[in-house]
Amino acid sequence: MKGNLLIVGMGQGLGRKLVELKNDYDHVIGISRSRIDVTDDKLIQLHCDIKNLDTAEVAKLPGDIELVIYLVSEWGESSQMLVEEFDKFTNSGPRALLNLFHLLKAQNKLKAGAVIVSVGSIASQFDHYSKRSHPMYASAKLLQKTIMSKLAATNPDYRFAVLTLGSLQHLGYASVVDAVRSIKSLAATSQFIELELLPANDIAGFDCA
Repeated sequence: MKGNLLIVGMGQGLGRKLVELKNDYDHVIGISRSRIDVTDDKLIQLHCDIKNLDTAEVAKLPGDIELVIYLVSEWGESSQMLVEEFDKFTNSGPRALLNLFHLLKAQNKLKAGAVIVSVGSIASQFDHYSKRSHPMYASAKLLQKTIMSKLAATNPDYRFAVLTLGSLQHLGYASVVDAVRSIKSLAATSQFIELELLPANDIAGFDCA
């Protein structure tokens, strides 16, 4: 058996493209708020709001999960660092990711050595270019990265990775698929992995003024 792949946030964009990894796994499990109009015997869909994921929903998922890709994040903010925005970003990001991990672990859905990957945008690196800052998104992603590193330190049976992406228009989806495969390979000897994929356009665009 190859094990199963779980993509959280598979409803659109990158999440749909990562279904291309299906040949590496027995099944692809997708969690999203809306149904994906894809007919594939390998695809298992769970429709729910990740912020409200509970024991009953996780019980519906098959086990033997050896890779989890977490894509969910809010977008759009006032840049005023409002408390309600903090709640919105952290509830769907770091809090929901932490809850998902513990639910999967408690129900023995994860294989030994399973890899959990948190995916985010270079927009989280607001310290590099203040004029294009997304402070609440960046704060939530920083917290999420910290949680991932702490989980790695306290859960030696699993592997953890943070993947930060530049412009997908310039990177291309195939590069991200390759990066995920690389992370999976590196996890054989690494407990925590941090990887950034930045096209030249993004690096040239950094503005520290």
